[in-house]
Amino acid sequence: MNQSKNFIPIACVRVEDAVAPEVKDRHREIWGIVERRALGIDELEAGYAIRFPMEDTLFLNLAELITYERLCCPFLQFDLELKPGAEEVSLRFTGGDGVKEYLIMELAPLMKRMSA
Repeated sequence: MNQSKNFIPIACVRVEDAVAPEVKDRHREIWGIVERRALGIDELEAGYAIRFPMEDTLFLNLAELITYERLCCPFLQFDLELKPGAEEVSLRFTGGDGVKEYLIMELAPLMKRMSA
């Protein structure tokens, strides 16, 4: 197998180990907001997108979440998408081979709630 020098294996570092202790509570708090405020989840070719109402504070929470998640999951690509005039914002989680399967496991509780 020929791996790129930029290859990052799918290996999640527990956020508790990746960030300072004072940050882990904030990370947990933001995930709670994400789970409560999500409007839907869409399957993408290389991952998933979670849709949220476009609210300034929530948008900032999503950007803050990305700063923490990239520390524990450096193999993920994050895209925060807001189209002109949109009433929704999307947080996209994508990546290379195996990332979608990883996301299915990590996002299972949210997916279950969205399908109920």
